Parts: sequence; structure tokens; C-alpha cells
Amino acid sequence: MPDLADKYFSVSGYLCSELNTFSYRPCQLELARVIDGLLDSHENALLEAGTGTGKTLAYLIPILENGGRTIISTGTRALQDQLYEKDLPLAISLTGISKRVAVLKGRSNYLCPYRLNRNIIEENNLNNINLMAELKQVQLWSLRTKSGDLNELSDFSEKAPLLSLITSTRASCLVQNCPSFNSCPVYRSREKAMEADIVVVNHHILWADLALKDDQLGQLLPLASHIIVDEAHQVPDVARFFFGNRLSSAQLTDLGRDLERELDRLGGDDPELQSAVQLMLRATRLLRDEFHVMATQLKPLEWINGPGSEVMDELEAALTRCLNVLALRLDRSEVFRLCYTRASDISDHLMIISTNRSLRGDAAQWLEFDENGFQFNSMPSNLGDVLKACFENSAAQWLFISATLSVDGSFEFIKDTLGLEQIMEYQFESPFDFQSQVISFIPTDLPAVNSPQHCTALMQQVTPLLTRKALLLFTSFRALAEAKEYLEALHLPLLLVQGDRAKSSLIDQFMQAEQAVLVATQSFWEGVDFAGANLCCLLIDKLPFASPADPMVEALATTYSDRGKNPFMDLHLPKCAVSLRQGFGRLIRQETDKGLFILGDNRIFEKPYGQALINSLPKMEWTQNRESALRFYEEI
Repeated sequence: MPDLADKYFSVSGYLCSELNTFSYRPCQLELARVIDGLLDSHENALLEAGTGTGKTLAYLIPILENGGRTIISTGTRALQDQLYEKDLPLAISLTGISKRVAVLKGRSNYLCPYRLNRNIIEENNLNNINLMAELKQVQLWSLRTKSGDLNELSDFSEKAPLLSLITSTRASCLVQNCPSFNSCPVYRSREKAMEADIVVVNHHILWADLALKDDQLGQLLPLASHIIVDEAHQVPDVARFFFGNRLSSAQLTDLGRDLERELDRLGGDDPELQSAVQLMLRATRLLRDEFHVMATQLKPLEWINGPGSEVMDELEAALTRCLNVLALRLDRSEVFRLCYTRASDISDHLMIISTNRSLRGDAAQWLEFDENGFQFNSMPSNLGDVLKACFENSAAQWLFISATLSVDGSFEFIKDTLGLEQIMEYQFESPFDFQSQVISFIPTDLPAVNSPQHCTALMQQVTPLLTRKALLLFTSFRALAEAKEYLEALHLPLLLVQGDRAKSSLIDQFMQAEQAVLVATQSFWEGVDFAGANLCCLLIDKLPFASPADPMVEALATTYSDRGKNPFMDLHLPKCAVSLRQGFGRLIRQETDKGLFILGDNRIFEKPYGQALINSLPKMEWTQNRESALRFYEEI
């Protein structure tokens, strides 16, 4: 009798007979067999499945057959929707196994009826005509929607001022005291999740909950038998965000604004609280101004303990006074009670940052600020130690899956970053024949990658290769702007540039066009599938090393040094390898694709570390011969 993997994924299996679009792939069959075995053994595992393996069905079908409550976490809301609306229904129809499935997103994705109705009243009083019209449109939609998921409004994410008026945060939610609680989309979605066999979430929800920064999954996680982390290469950056602490001027000014609005609503009869709020806002403005004058040349901790100590003390005193005054008024207003909690959290974060500690040990710190405000950031020096405790305390099985988990054939980077010690490791190569489907071209005679002339020289070299479908990925917005200026002068049939319109619109146009050049940066490096687009050329302008001037990168490098590690070899190079593999993965999406890969950075040949990067990419032909590249391109 065939095992589960053979039953569905073999040449004579169910998928071959039932799906016209399905093609037999030995790597998918083996991946499904391994996952089925892991679900039985309940062992944790890292599974790298190369592009085109078909990993989604390879884990969904064993999950459906195995049983047990499962949480599937993926990288973005778009991938969440694809799993929930397409992949899971397909897997359920193929297996004939009925399962209760739910999707759970963060609060900012759901309408808050209370805030919508309250702000319609307040904005109407302010005679803000444009905002009022948008609120009325949302109100009409709220009468039709069943889910309250704002993704149903196609352009909602581009209207940030509107979003703040129609969504809640954990701090601003009235919970059971809300008059709209019984119809609240956030809590209705949680109820469905609690009843479901399979819940689809994204990494932000999962790690926010594990870091005790939200309560989306608090009751659900202990009930899960399996946690599938898809696109697992994204986890370190997401986890760092949630296991760290942030204190921003926006948090302080939003708190002050909400208190002032509530004071006005109550009749403006509390001069003592009004004075405390004004004092806090004044201290916030003073701190922001001081940053611009004094903090540019100093590390955050040096600044806090030196020239910034007085203004930090003033802010701490202002916050303390605001808390003391609010504490005497908690019975007067639910908003006051929530603002008291928010002020307490901000005060805790201020203390954590000023003492150079995280909630879970020593911290790395950095400061970001511009003309709009500032943000202190603090994160655990060793994220792996924090996450190790999370996994050890979890009764669920963890399966981490991605096309890009290893570096030069090793899982050590992801294991060290996530604190994974006793864990199974599996690698499944892509079914694509990159040796025949791709040639990688490194142009010669380019200026150094840090030269101002690099981008223009690169564009001049590749202009003859932009006659079909080309995707140009840049490592900075500055380079993107330079490329845009150069390409606009060529009067190409269709030039699409990130930032000129919505991402979804750019992708749709690019997919449908016969000839087009799409110019983009980091947001197009992964999670974008151009299968069927006849993409013939992919360019990456430079090796995607993180900028050493980035405050977070600098802080991470310091922590690696403190741990006795080499920041370049143990941090920067592995992160570059993963990012390069993700960018390269946009080119070949199916067996019939062929394309030219252009990397405008000859360090991959000239530097000792270059071979590790080449080894991390699929095996394919590399050339610096322009004529060979042109000949291959013309034959596609």
C-alpha cells in the first residue's frame, strides 16, 4: 500500500491524475514524505526547499491527513490570503478531508466600529470634508462586510491618516467595555480561530504574541500541535523587532493628543491634567530638538549619560507626573484608564533604554531621528538565547520552511540566530535545470561599487539587454533614482518604477505587457511571483550587503563582536547570501523559463568571500564575456 507521499505526489499519484497543471517532481515527493514522517515523530526541523519544489502542497496535504491543531505562519498578508483563499481550499478539495480553517491578522487589518462611529462624530464637528467623505465610505462598506477585513478595501493601506481613525491598537482597545464589542471584527476573528483546526497567521502576529506584545494567539498557541513557519528566513528580523523595545516621539505625541481629545470631550474641566499633558509634550519636543543639535556624533548611551541626561530626566519627570495625575482619574474615563496603561509602558521603555537593558538581558541600542521625530531602539544582544527559551517552553512541534535557509550549504547561521540546537535539517534542491536555464553575467570595466559613476556605467552596459521583459533590482533608493533618470531618456516602450504607483498595479502591468522594464528595490526582492511573465532578464546592481552606517546593523555588529564572533563572516556575509538568493529567485519560476542574470558587482569574483556567495546560489554558468551573454539572451 503506497504511503501518503506516493498516494498524492508520485507519477501515478492523485495529483497527477486530478490536476492538469501538476507535474511530477521527485523533490516534492521526498519533501512530502519527510514532512509526513516529522508530523508523526513530532520532531522540530529546518527544511530548505528550493524554488519550484512545490513546498506549500507538500506540507498542507500531510497536515490535513495527519490531524492535530496547526498554526501556519507566513511572511506577509498577501501570502496569508493566498494560503487561506487558494492553497488550503485546493488541498482540502484534493484530499476530501474537511477541516475548519481560519485566518487571523493583526488589529490594524480590521475595522474598529467604535472608533469609526466616534470619529465620524468628531470629524463632522471639525468640518474636515475630505476625511469625512472617506469615513462615510468606510461606514457604508461596514454595513456589507462579513469579516471587517480592511483588505477588502483595495487602497486602504495607502491612507494612513484614515487608518488611525478606523482601527484600534492593543493600548486603545476598550475590550469588553466597548459598546461595539459583540460585533467587533477583531474578536470575532479570534473566536473563529479558537474553533479552527488550521489557523493561518503571519510572522508579525506569531512573534508579537511570543514576545508578549499582543494577545492575538495567547489562548491558541498552547492548543497547537504543529507550528509551520513558512518563509522562515524572515523570522530573525521580525523577531528582533518584537523582542526589542522602542520609545518614539510619535508614541508620546499620540498619547498627549488622545488625552487632550478626551479632556475636551469631558468639557475641559481638568486644568491639572491638562498642565501635566502639556508638560509631557513640551519635554518630548525638547528631546527632539536636542537630538538634532547634539546626538549626531554620539552613541545613544553616550548621549543619554552625557549631554542628554538633563532632557531625559525632564521627560521622565513629566511622564511620572502625568501618570500620578492620571492615577487619580481612572474611574472617570475608560480612555484615561487606557492612556494610563500606555503611559506606564512608555515609562518602562524609557527606563529600559536609559539603563541599557532589555526586558531579557543586555541590549544593543541605536537611535533613529529625522525632522519628524525620534525613536530609541533596544533589542536583546543575543536573540538566540531569547528564542531558545520560547521553543523549549513550547509543547508544539516547529517546522521552519523556506527556499533560503542555508548559506554555502550550512544551516549554522539560521540556527545560531534563532537559538536552535537539537533540530533536524533537510535540504531539497530545486527541480529547475539552472545550468541550461540561466547564464549569470558579471560586466567588466565597471567603476567600484561605491563610485558615483557605478549605476550609470552599469545601465550603459546592459542597455542592449532591455529589449524584452527585464526586472532591475537595486540595493538603494538613490541607485533606483539614478537608473530611472537614465532609463527615462531611452524612451522604452514601458518603464515601470517602484513608487510611481501601487505595487499591485506595477506587478499587473508588468505581467500583462509584452515588453517592459520594472525598476525596484527591496520590496520586490521576495514574495513576488512572476511565473508566466516571460521574464528574460534580471539585474541586481550590487551584492546586497547591509549598509554599515545603518544604526541597527552597527548595533548588531557590535553584539557579534562582543560574543567573540566575526561580524562580517558570521553576520553580514550570511545575510547577504540569503538576500542575494531571494533576489535571484525572481528569475526562474517554472521549468520552461529561461533568463539572463546580471550582477553589477565583480567582488563576487575578486574577493575571497565571493565563492561562498556563488556556492549559495544554484549551480549555473557564470561569464564575464558580454558577447556570450548577448548570444544567450538572443536565443531565449
